[in-house]
Amino acid sequence: LGPRNRGTNAVFYAVSYGQNNIGIGTIYKGVFLNQPTTDPNPYYSVRAPLTQSINGVTAFFQNWSYDPNYATLQQIGSNPPGYDLKAVLFKLAGAVITASYVSSNITSDLTIYPGIYDLSGSLTVSSGVTLTISPGTTLRFPVGAGLNVSGKLLALGNSGQRVILTSSSSTWNGVTLTAANNSSLQYCDINSATKPIKATNTSNLSVNSVTVNAATGNSWTDAAIALYGATNT
Repeated sequence: LGPRNRGTNAVFYAVSYGQNNIGIGTIYKGVFLNQPTTDPNPYYSVRAPLTQSINGVTAFFQNWSYDPNYATLQQIGSNPPGYDLKAVLFKLAGAVITASYVSSNITSDLTIYPGIYDLSGSLTVSSGVTLTISPGTTLRFPVGAGLNVSGKLLALGNSGQRVILTSSSSTWNGVTLTAANNSSLQYCDINSATKPIKATNTSNLSVNSVTVNAATGNSWTDAAIALYGATNT
């Protein structure tokens, strides 16, 4: 949360998990109702990291939730890397604005920035949603979990910073693409998966410079790349 009259240049106050309201007895009280967010008018702002650990679980930012009768959010300029930043226009006293996070089912477009992330279970990308995995990102899945995509997957590593999809312990299920048209895996390492890449009814799948290591499948259906009614380039 940004203190009043300092706009998006404010020093942000971290609100820990489980708290939804910083109250009125702090330096952050005293909002201006119906205050325009255009320069040179001051405004409040809220900022949420796109990825963070909540109670030891990797969670991904999805959206802001609020009552539009009390406040609205506006995009002012571009977001700082790794954050979603919005200006707040308050309408009534008592507004509550909450950043919503998920650890499994991704329902809004998401970019995962470079880092090492331990997941608590399977990661599912809904139809119509794009998951972009940045170069230098490592996702570690527990046993029995996988990356299941019904939208679009863009795992876009490069020669210097590969995307690594692996297990946090022994094995994991791998990447499952279902009607995930126009997905792309570039410069990726897929380690210790039972079914490294399985694509069903997926067109225009692009796979380039992908390395499969220590695959643990035990039948012909557990090929490194298995296509069922799918086309790749």
